[in-house]
This record gives sequence, structure tokens and C-alpha cells, in this order.
Amino acid sequence: MLHSQQHQPNATLVFRVFADGSSINPVMIWPSKTVPKDLAVLKYHRLEIVANGSGWMTKNDFEEIMIKNILPTVNKKRIELHGSEASALIIMDGHSSRLCWPVITWCREHSIEIIILPSHTAHLTQPLDRYVLAQFKKRLNSSFHPPTESGISSYRKALVPALADAVSAALECRTIKKSFYACGIEPFDPSVVLDRLPNQSSITKISSISSSAHA
Repeated sequence: MLHSQQHQPNATLVFRVFADGSSINPVMIWPSKTVPKDLAVLKYHRLEIVANGSGWMTKNDFEEIMIKNILPTVNKKRIELHGSEASALIIMDGHSSRLCWPVITWCREHSIEIIILPSHTAHLTQPLDRYVLAQFKKRLNSSFHPPTESGISSYRKALVPALADAVSAALECRTIKKSFYACGIEPFDPSVVLDRLPNQSSITKISSISSSAHA
């Protein structure tokens, strides 16, 4: 599961988790040319930092993160669990950076399927939105204490322990498993999502009201 969560003006946090409750260290894409020394220590707290100047996920960032780290890990886990002939599945959000041909080609060559979650369905189908990110945000809000000194360096130093604590809480095995369970992905149960969709009569009623309002 790959999901990008925006933080502050231009920083992107990428969570990478598996349905069995395990995870790969998250990656934060930071809006500077180099990784600030104040944040470099996060590598010892399950959080990797990449600086790309903008803080936004680009296709180049996506390709590097996927091919150098995520895909080999997925491939290894698949072989260990089910053998080299088994298929694997990666679920992603619909960010434009995901349209990356080298990644798609790599997956095809290694029997890895990719599913992009439908737009505007995150509250139903996005596991990370259900519990992992909720836990991350909750813990970050309670752990971060704004520094008394002014300046970006002081802010970053105060951010480090809060980020480390929030990541640790979000990536607990039970939290990850709960996220996939809540979306009917593992164990697979489509009714978990389908039963929460509006029924046809409700859709017809809403459509009728909308048409009347614009008549």
C-alpha cells in the first residue's frame, strides 16, 4: 500500500505498508535542495528524508522509491510467502506521479499487479486514511510542541521527536491490520464497502432534488 500525505506547505510523507501488518520505513520528501541536518537524525527513527527542492512527489521520486526499495521488498515478501509463481498486489492512491511507465513495466515483469483507488472514495477504500494516518495525525498533534525560539532550525528540531513518535504509533502492526480490515481488503469482503454506498433509491432522490433546484 502506497499513499502520499501532504504536511505543512510543501512536504510529502509517503507511508508504505503491507496487509500483514508489516511496513517499510516511510519517506518524507522535503522542500529543500539538501536534507537539513536537523532532520537527518530521523533515519534512526524509521523515517527517511529525501530532498528534491519542491517537497512534492514527482515521477522521478516515485520511480526511484518504487524500483530501488518498494518493489524489491514486495517481490521478496511474495516469494517468501507464496513462491516465485505467485502474484502480488500493490494498492495506490491516484496521484499523477503514479503514471510511471518504468514502474509499470517492472511490475509486469515480476507478476505484480497495481490497483489505483477510485477518486473520491478514500473514506471508504483507502486503508491508510481509515486508521494509520488518523493515528499519525492524532499523535503528531499531541506530541509536537512549538519551540519558544523563533527560526526554521528551532522548528525542525522540535518537529523531529514529534514525527518519530507519530510514525511509531501509526505503524503499529495492529493499526495497519485494522486499516485493511476496515476497507474489506484483508480479509477480502467487498460488502464492507458496498454496504456503505448509497442505494439506488437514495441516488435517484438526490438527483431529483438537484434537478428541481436547477430547474
